[in-house]
Amino acid sequence: MEEPGRRRTICCIDTGTWTWFIGWYQVVGSLLPIILLAMLLDQYMAEYHLMSTTVLTSEKNMSGDSYCQNLTLATVIATLQLILMMLNFVMGFFLLWGFYNRNPEHIQIWTDFTVIFVFVWELMSLAQYSVNTCGTGEVTPQFVGLIVSVAIQGLSVGIVSIYKKELLQAADQPLLQTPIQNYRT
Repeated sequence: MEEPGRRRTICCIDTGTWTWFIGWYQVVGSLLPIILLAMLLDQYMAEYHLMSTTVLTSEKNMSGDSYCQNLTLATVIATLQLILMMLNFVMGFFLLWGFYNRNPEHIQIWTDFTVIFVFVWELMSLAQYSVNTCGTGEVTPQFVGLIVSVAIQGLSVGIVSIYKKELLQAADQPLLQTPIQNYRT
């Protein structure tokens, strides 16, 4: 049984420091995908413009309509991924805000968002993977990256959840009690 107020350590680092690192990693780590997705959408728009002026067929002998449908699907997926990544960027600041203010409610909101984000992101990435490989099922670095990202996000959620529990134990308060409710009691 652990002593109240004592923080757990994971790989010789306490969970508070891990939470701080995860928050900043999420903020900084979201910037590159945001930039890359914006560049990808710009490339898709250039292809749309080119298609509107000439009739295109791909190297895989797709008809112009089929190519246009795949390009449209890829554009929709990339747009949704860009929106999700921007939300992920903001939620990284939300986690940091919860960390600096020692607010378990903000940390719980971050945890809930991250679980939903990972599920939706992975579904969209698998859809994009399917479009990019045209259903061949070949294992690409993108597919391996999906598996690694799920593992990292799962570990992050676990560590932050432990930190949130430590905050709640230290404050000896119910799970989602607001500061106003704390003041009244």
